[in-house]
Amino acid sequence: MNKKTKTALTAAGAALLCAAVILPLHISYTVKEFAKSDRIAPDAVINTVPVGGLTKGEAEEALKKYCTELSSRSFTVVIGDSAFNKPYYELGYFCSWKPALEKAYSLGRTGGALKKYLALKSGKIGKSFAIEEKTDRSVIDRYIAKINRDIDVKPKNASLVFTGSGVRIIPGVTGKKIDEKTASELLYNGVREKTGSVNLEYVADHPAIKTEDLQCIDTRLGSFTTNYNAGKVARTHNLRTASNSINGTIVMPGESFSYNRVVGPRDLSHGYKNAIIFQDGEEVEGMGGGVCQVSSTLFNAVLLSGLRITQRRCHSLKVVYVPMGRDAMVSYGSSDFCFVNDSPDPVVIFASVGGGSLSMQLWGSARSKKDVRVSSSVYNGGFGASVSRTVTVNGKGVVDYSATSSYRHPKPKKPETPPAPKEKPAKKEPAPPASGDGNNDLALVDG
Repeated sequence: MNKKTKTALTAAGAALLCAAVILPLHISYTVKEFAKSDRIAPDAVINTVPVGGLTKGEAEEALKKYCTELSSRSFTVVIGDSAFNKPYYELGYFCSWKPALEKAYSLGRTGGALKKYLALKSGKIGKSFAIEEKTDRSVIDRYIAKINRDIDVKPKNASLVFTGSGVRIIPGVTGKKIDEKTASELLYNGVREKTGSVNLEYVADHPAIKTEDLQCIDTRLGSFTTNYNAGKVARTHNLRTASNSINGTIVMPGESFSYNRVVGPRDLSHGYKNAIIFQDGEEVEGMGGGVCQVSSTLFNAVLLSGLRITQRRCHSLKVVYVPMGRDAMVSYGSSDFCFVNDSPDPVVIFASVGGGSLSMQLWGSARSKKDVRVSSSVYNGGFGASVSRTVTVNGKGVVDYSATSSYRHPKPKKPETPPAPKEKPAKKEPAPPASGDGNNDLALVDG
């Protein structure tokens, strides 16, 4: 080995030794100083936001601004001939920048010293991060549902009016709506993919009861009329109010009719007044007196129509407006009168009140007309009654409904006591609303 070569090797060894001593010190110093800085590694980028060299707080502000601008961009929803501009965030879009910032901030701060050093000195390699973007489907679903609620062309069921000798159809109206499932999918994909706009189309919104559904109604299935004292103004008012709620009601095949559901609560807010009801074996003033004459009249019309009766109760005391055992006590929240349209076609109920007569008619199709016979008997000294219905099918009579009723003896009326001289009569408290099952309880029922 000549002298020149030996000198070169000695210099190289010295350089390596120097590097072996100085480089670790340099790496350690660089990493420690960076850790103290609260800054993000150079060249780091989140989406298109350069965050390298920024403090964590500065990066937060930059990313907040970026995400706010991103979610506030306008998205156009086209529906038919109308267009609506909505910011992305109102359509369920949101972005989360924090996870990406934490990843960027961890550069040069996790792993061993060499890994940290390389993370700081590696240029742009491995320093690009993406924010998390999501679209909340439930927000879009609620928006689509609201559009349908706000559409001004709503469907309207076909209906029937009684002309005196027959029925006349009032045609239904077909509305428009957005197919919510299809619209939700289109809008969700548009927001998620940032298309900027989406076209939604209206579809026909057909009414539940269409004109053609009622064209078969041409036959009276059954009817019943009861009488009332028109001089009792409050009670007559209640009869008319309840009857108006029922008049024109269409019961589709297989559908159940509930008196309480159709008529609703009997209170002041629904237009009812105080009239005579039954309470604990006595006649007293009570809210909604008279509504049971409506239910009892309807019960008899249903009975004579041959439709399936599913719920009915008698009163606690005998009533005078229907034969014994053929009354139907109703009390909102506790006792109902219900029947099912078990015929193949729709059935409509017509109710009329006037001149001291309350009438109920049920109309349907000719093929729904049944041969019905109702028989009844009275027993238990005039305080018990039974009723049965026979329907003739293929020349053979079949009893398809029967019920028994038991009534209480009314309490003797108390003699009226004149008020003491010079004393004001006590203020009379109104009776509570009608309720109870009308048999052996002490609750209120209508008379």
